[in-house]
Amino acid sequence: RVLLVSLLMYSALSYESSYTASDGSIYELSSLNQHEFVTINGEGRKFYFQVCAPSLSCGEDNAACSISQNTVNPLGSINELEWSEKYSKPGEGISVIYRGDADCKGNAANQEFIVTLKCDASTEYQIMDFASSCDSSRAIIRSKYACPSHNTNIREDSQEISQQISDNTPQTAPTYFVIFPVVILSALVVLLVISLIVTASIRKKANGTNYKQIPSEIL
Repeated sequence: RVLLVSLLMYSALSYESSYTASDGSIYELSSLNQHEFVTINGEGRKFYFQVCAPSLSCGEDNAACSISQNTVNPLGSINELEWSEKYSKPGEGISVIYRGDADCKGNAANQEFIVTLKCDASTEYQIMDFASSCDSSRAIIRSKYACPSHNTNIREDSQEISQQISDNTPQTAPTYFVIFPVVILSALVVLLVISLIVTASIRKKANGTNYKQIPSEIL
């Protein structure tokens, strides 16, 4: 049993568990693929499945199965895994679909098992809903691991916009080309003021010495 668990854990690590959606959202589900989910339908049948990995209870390469009276009924193979965006809004989750097994009527490769993962930052992981029929089963799980890590489209668009803004920004002259003329102009103004003050002082002295002498006979 321990050997089987170890082999399945190693196997889980070898399967692709990340997906880049059409809007650029990246989903990394490796934190979920070592956990086996168990749920029961309305008829009391137990269903076992894992995310992007073979199920521990289902054996072989089965990612999902139902077990009734110790009989394992495969519901989807890990080797037939598909990604789907149609069950969630963009950026809010992703679905994995397992196919390849016969349905309850014996129709070959007509069975599908859908695991829809919804982004919920406040929840580790929890099965919110489950339904099954002859040829299809679907589980809805809320998990923080179903939240996209980042959006490459948004990041690339932001970088492109920033580059465009940078390219369209008028190039300003270096600082010293602006400061130097201001300093020169200020110095000229100071020199002009000093010159006016000196000139005014000289004229004042000249006017002070230009007086009429009083005749000596009057004295």
